[in-house]
Amino acid sequence: MSTPRYLQQQDAAVLSRLAAAWLRAGGERARAGTRLAEVLASAILLPESVRPPPYAALYSHVSCRHLCSGEREGVFIACPQDANLALAQVSLLSPLALAVLGRASGSVVDLEDGADGACRFEILDVTPPVRADWPPHRSRSVQYAYSA
Repeated sequence: MSTPRYLQQQDAAVLSRLAAAWLRAGGERARAGTRLAEVLASAILLPESVRPPPYAALYSHVSCRHLCSGEREGVFIACPQDANLALAQVSLLSPLALAVLGRASGSVVDLEDGADGACRFEILDVTPPVRADWPPHRSRSVQYAYSA
């Protein structure tokens, strides 16, 4: 049995528009859009007034432990155009972000890694985005992310 996946309705709306844009793009983007659509289909949608335990969402910081190696890492889940690996900001379409998206602290997720095969990650801690500032910056990249 898999652990539940939670998404606020506002997050789901943004992710749904992104998935639709990437599905229309074709190629590798369409495959990423399909994976994101699968995440949305499996999520429990929550109204903004409901506060579940902290879970990985767009613009949240996630600390996790690689169960195969024991290595710990922290990532910030960002829109694809805002991703910056030097700043540990990963695209929400990355395999790790898609695996943890909507999952609460303490969850264990499976991740298919093309080079190493499958591995499991434990979510150690999630720092959710501050809802009043969501998204944290109304940059042009966020505003136009879905026009592709």
